Amino acid sequence: MPANANTPLSGLGLPAAQLKMLTPAAQALTPSDLVALTSSQTNNPKVLALTVNDLNSLSKVFASPDVAASPEVAAVVKPALTISRCCCCCCFVF
Repeated sequence: MPANANTPLSGLGLPAAQLKMLTPAAQALTPSDLVALTSSQTNNPKVLALTVNDLNSLSKVFASPDVAASPEVAAVVKPALTISRCCCCCCFVF
């Protein structure tokens, strides 16, 4: 099944160990949702409902060398991985 911007992260072929690290809310996000997450004025309900735990799980997973080494995942998620970083302690870093 080819991955696309509307495929949930749980369906992108992440390594099992990394998928288990994501919270259920994070697993339900799509690459499009991750792009919306980078917007300071998003109205995306899935993004607005994320908790600090959800954001931390995303940070842990996408910082993993196993995920970074997956060309299939990186190709779909790349737009969200190029976000600007802010200095807020609640932000996560890809």
